[in-house]
Amino acid sequence: MPWCIECPEPLPHRGTNDLFGANILSPTSPTREVVKYTLSGHNLAFFNPCPDPSLYRTSMIRDVLFDLDGTLTDPKEGITRSIQFSLHRLGREAPPSDQLLWCIGPPLRQSFSHLLEDHDGKLLDLALRHYRERFSEIGIYENSVYPGIETALQNISMAGFHIFLATSKPAVFATRILEHFQLSRYFRGIYGSELDGRLSDKTELIAHIMQTEGLDPRMSLMVGDRVYDMVGGKQNGLATAAVTYGYGSREEIEGASPDFIFHSPSDLAAYLESMTEGGRSTGSPNLPMNPLSE
Repeated sequence: MPWCIECPEPLPHRGTNDLFGANILSPTSPTREVVKYTLSGHNLAFFNPCPDPSLYRTSMIRDVLFDLDGTLTDPKEGITRSIQFSLHRLGREAPPSDQLLWCIGPPLRQSFSHLLEDHDGKLLDLALRHYRERFSEIGIYENSVYPGIETALQNISMAGFHIFLATSKPAVFATRILEHFQLSRYFRGIYGSELDGRLSDKTELIAHIMQTEGLDPRMSLMVGDRVYDMVGGKQNGLATAAVTYGYGSREEIEGASPDFIFHSPSDLAAYLESMTEGGRSTGSPNLPMNPLSE
């Protein structure tokens, strides 16, 4: 029987109750299964059994870290076209855009190493330089915000949660993207990698954010669409939430065993809002973000 998200007591039934009408989506392992329930019309999911149900009392969550690509915005056109541009500049054949979707999420240097079948540092530096030549002027704006993201960020912020960006994309580009789409006002801090590749590993980046901001992992949630987000969050002791509308496949998401699964931005926002005391979290409303975080 699935565990209640609010306490370590089994749910009394699997009915049509609006709060916990639970049913099984699919097994992810012999000992873990995905449980789905409806909350005020929103379809939510989490993994069962929860190793420590008390950990996931969402009223304890104060800080929410968001990935960027595939979570807040859809960067497909800008990233894939800039990769193709770089490969052509190197005299290499470039795969079609739809065959480059796996490059959205992991560190770009890692993706170029795979595409070029080469680990030579100078070649990878050149590939990144060609990529940024196009991306910094054109590709950065070949991007769109996922439907419902701004409303979700606004609602999460107004409920008192502190919102941070945690992306493997260079912070200088991430800041320009959020400012271009007028989303930066919802973030207390924007964190990404350095142009020299430092902090491109999501585990290292999240550790840096936690230390710099003085965040408590027991009160923090990492939200993303790829396995790198889940691994980075888990290795730093955060609860993790996967979104299914990005670039992580169902197999990848289930294999990463996130603590929560959400199918839309409104589902995530509704869940966080619903589990706060009187619609408020233990934190205070977001203040204007600091300039680019180092």
